[in-house]
Amino acid sequence: MDKAKIVKIDPYHPQLGLLVPFVMQKLMAAHEGMGEDMGVMLVQFMSNLYAQDLRSVLIAALDSSSRVIGYAAATASAGTVVMTKPRLDEPTENDAVSEMLALVEGWAKELGYRRVSILSRNYDKKWNEKHGFEVKRYIMERRLMDDA
Repeated sequence: MDKAKIVKIDPYHPQLGLLVPFVMQKLMAAHEGMGEDMGVMLVQFMSNLYAQDLRSVLIAALDSSSRVIGYAAATASAGTVVMTKPRLDEPTENDAVSEMLALVEGWAKELGYRRVSILSRNYDKKWNEKHGFEVKRYIMERRLMDDA
């Protein structure tokens, strides 16, 4: 079991940019059953990512040989950040899911967003217990700052 390194992927980075297809294949496979709208959202997300839109972020968890073992993606609009549920292919020494969440939350706060919502096909109460997300039918949400 390796310690995962969590990285924000810039598609134009000379090394990390090469990981985009691997992460996107995993992302698309995981969300295949969520309907046609999800496919449209992923295409829009990729367009924004390659356009260097600061409101889109792609994250990978890498093992010690730089192999993609986990991922998350997030986009910000209309006062909230919507992200995919972070996923790992295998257990890690560190809490890679919490690190991916922390990276997205830090990014969201820098942009001035107050909420993070996670798209999910199933309810898992450990997300509320461990990460403080409130479940709202297919979306798990946590406030980053109190509404003013």
